[in-house]
Amino acid sequence: MSAPKPVVWPSEEASRSADPQTLSEMRKRRLVPPDQEEYTADDYTQLQRVREAQALGAFKLIRQRLATLKGYAVETRGADGLPDIWLTSEGYRKYLFLKSQTARGVFEQHGAEAKFVFKLKDTRGKALFDQRGMLTQEGDSTYNRLLRGLPAWWRYPDGRVGGNTRPPPELMPKAAPVQVSAPKPALEDAEAAKKAGMLKSTGYVEISSEEEGFLLKSTHMTEGDLERESSLQVVRGKHVVFYLMAPSDPLFALVSRYRTGEKGTNLQGTPAMK
Repeated sequence: MSAPKPVVWPSEEASRSADPQTLSEMRKRRLVPPDQEEYTADDYTQLQRVREAQALGAFKLIRQRLATLKGYAVETRGADGLPDIWLTSEGYRKYLFLKSQTARGVFEQHGAEAKFVFKLKDTRGKALFDQRGMLTQEGDSTYNRLLRGLPAWWRYPDGRVGGNTRPPPELMPKAAPVQVSAPKPALEDAEAAKKAGMLKSTGYVEISSEEEGFLLKSTHMTEGDLERESSLQVVRGKHVVFYLMAPSDPLFALVSRYRTGEKGTNLQGTPAMK
């Protein structure tokens, strides 16, 4: 029997008919040229990452370090017609640069050993920092989980696993399950909706059950594996389930491709942050 084929990615992005409102926002944020009439799945993923950065406090960090937002933000009007301000492509890149400069201290504050910070990898073996000390795409995703107070883990050069919480269950001794009485269904659903709302307020994006199914099919992973190895958060109530994901997560590119109509799982290449 032949070995199963590995997960691969689309080598090229096909342009899709653009949603006018989304394309307008991309132009204002200077993510695409002003005369571009269509956008790709990668453009959409980048838009979600810029929105996420803004929700995570990009303006506050830029003001603290540079004392100005000039060149990094654009004034506009929201859907309600009121004045608003948006992070631009230039602001996003500056935010990543400034965030990388403070990342070492943040990782140390959450338990990372100082002498190994720039050699850390995620649980899939991807480096969190590049040779310049800049956050990689995986590092940015892990950093964002720390900012949100969500579980985040990393692997040291000697193979040990650390994090801001206990390592994943498969790396720990099996413990007897704790019996907890289930709350009333209505309370479970309300608590699930509240938790999902809190995640959205920090930049997480809700995805559909179909999109989650596409992720499972494309990566050949179980739901539990995806929750441990990516930013996927499955929030369950008694009668409702919310699926949420951080746009900075490399796997979010699959969601973007699904939304733009690319639903095949015979993929090639590697997604990359712009």
